[in-house]
Amino acid sequence: MMFYCRQMEYKHRHLTVLLQNENGPCPLLAVANALALKGAIVIPAPSSSQPLIPVVTVEDLIKEYFSHQRALRPDDENAQYVIDSAVRQLPELAKGLVVNPKFDRIDHFEPTEELSTFDASRIRLVHGLTLDPQESELRDEIGQNSYNVMLVKTTDPSSVPKFFEWMEQFPTQLSYHGLIDLTHHVREDEIAVLFRNNHFAVVTKVHGVLYTLVTDVGVVQAKPSAPWESLVDLTGESSVFRDSHFAQAPPSPAAIAAAANSRPPPLRPIVDGIPVSECAEAAASGGECAAPHSHHDDDEDMPTPPRRNSQLVRRDNGDREVVQLNREDEGINSSNRNARRKSQAQEGDGIAREYSAADGNFSNGTSNNNTQPAPQAAASSSGGQKASDDRCCSVM
Repeated sequence: MMFYCRQMEYKHRHLTVLLQNENGPCPLLAVANALALKGAIVIPAPSSSQPLIPVVTVEDLIKEYFSHQRALRPDDENAQYVIDSAVRQLPELAKGLVVNPKFDRIDHFEPTEELSTFDASRIRLVHGLTLDPQESELRDEIGQNSYNVMLVKTTDPSSVPKFFEWMEQFPTQLSYHGLIDLTHHVREDEIAVLFRNNHFAVVTKVHGVLYTLVTDVGVVQAKPSAPWESLVDLTGESSVFRDSHFAQAPPSPAAIAAAANSRPPPLRPIVDGIPVSECAEAAASGGECAAPHSHHDDDEDMPTPPRRNSQLVRRDNGDREVVQLNREDEGINSSNRNARRKSQAQEGDGIAREYSAADGNFSNGTSNNNTQPAPQAAASSSGGQKASDDRCCSVM
């Protein structure tokens, strides 16, 4: 039996972790990866001559760790017994492991010799099958029974209806209250092994969020820069992948290529209903930049919004006022403007100024021929260029 592996970084250390094929020996893999993350063992990096790690190499690394632990506690008979039991059970971990959770705590399992490997490795085995204290009927139905005992009872659902309904609600062996308990009781930066959905996975908590180590070969190939996946809900719909520093992992090259092919064209700023780039091209070629025709143009009842800078005021000699309108405003509410201009007529030097809606100019109502009509367009403050010449290429 051989393991695929991957390189990653954890707490500023470069290390190798094992990956799992379909139906692989996840208990042994989880223990080895947990010890590697804790720095207790060093899994050799793959090479071109040996890209896979033999299972016997993994077992030898764990046995060497157990021998070191035995040497540290030569007078502790209980520790010696646990380590000896773990060494005996180590080959069985490559075949699988039967565990029997209890419903009161995340780290409560029916004690068996198979669990001695976790005890000797100083790795906590946890689960998410705890009960909500408010579910009194369910708790009474379960009593002190373990998970496996209750599973046997479900062969007759009528005998344990509450538990049967509960199992139907949480088919992946993780309850709502179990997720809350895991988030609360897994310690910050702790490396533990989570039993869920008949699978064993390394779990840790960083900044209050649970993460599981990604070891599935298919997921690793799709997410090569994401060794961690958050555990924040029961279905995985809200989970996110994180890099070795628990930051958001960069997208894969395939995802980048797909996003580039589906990227919409960039938005262009619009002035007077015309894209700025088209307006600039028209101005450069000597053409005019005109706004597209609107279906409201011929509707007399449709109010026309006022234009900024549509009225330009110029004072002559301090004693009279000449008011002009831009050409595009000549047809907008001309009757209202005519009445307003007439009402603003002033008596200065005996000249009565009247506004003609026909040509948009002021004319003198007296025989004084020295008064000149107002110019047709206002000059810009920068020189002789008309203000309307660059209107389409500037943001109003």
